[in-house]
Amino acid sequence: ANGLMDSARSTLTADHPLRRLVRQFYHRTAAINDKAKELLMPEDRLGFRTFGFDVQGWGEYFKDIFSEWSWTPFPELMKGRGFSESFLKSWPLAQDGELVWNTFHKYVSDYLGIFYSSEESVAQDIQVVAFWAFFDVHIKWKLPALTLASLTALVTDLMFMVTAGHELLGSIVEYLTTPGGLMPKLVAGKSEPDVQTFAQGLIVISLTGFRMPPLMGDWTHIFQVDSWAPTSRQRALDLARKLQADLAAASDEISDRNIQRERRGEHKFVAFDPRILETSVSI
Repeated sequence: ANGLMDSARSTLTADHPLRRLVRQFYHRTAAINDKAKELLMPEDRLGFRTFGFDVQGWGEYFKDIFSEWSWTPFPELMKGRGFSESFLKSWPLAQDGELVWNTFHKYVSDYLGIFYSSEESVAQDIQVVAFWAFFDVHIKWKLPALTLASLTALVTDLMFMVTAGHELLGSIVEYLTTPGGLMPKLVAGKSEPDVQTFAQGLIVISLTGFRMPPLMGDWTHIFQVDSWAPTSRQRALDLARKLQADLAAASDEISDRNIQRERRGEHKFVAFDPRILETSVSI
């Protein structure tokens, strides 16, 4: 989320088509990161005190995360896990994730097609080139060469990760509301936290549990750009509306799948349902 916001705002002008496309997906990301910078990250603040790291380990933990990071699109990430194709087709995380990812991919592909008719047109847009390069300025994303296809995949994946991915990884309240759950640190010699650690975990999840602007809603105002050609503006507006219809269809499909899963005695999986997703990592 921070990489998307920082790259878009640092390299793309306000009315650039790519910035308008991703604008919805970094809504108020700067605000939450600014608060996290003061509340969670520094030594002796809430984040540090909630976990069991010492000062050196706290810094090394994040250093290791960033050094090992490289971008892989969600579909390739699933295939690279070593699971069989038959398992991936029936695994809700992969099955529903692919449905939502492909919905975003169709939207991004059609939208970029309004403004870029060829590989050359992408390569000649110096702002897009700068946007792509910015992902290696602070943290090395190790992106492939810039092409229309790779740009489409990256933007799709960013949309997917700040919505569906964030819901999957961030919805952990059930792990923190019992002392026998996933506690950030434990009492020495025991398999449970002390009272302070339990309370700190509840505070963290409470702070991140406020409802934020939903993915499904009217975001057409973003594409009301007077400097665009009227035909381009209208096509962008039509696609923004179509995305909402396609997300609703994906939500209905996931609901139908969950009915069948429960009939088979399986658990339902709702983390990727577009109707419950928020549009960005924000506060």
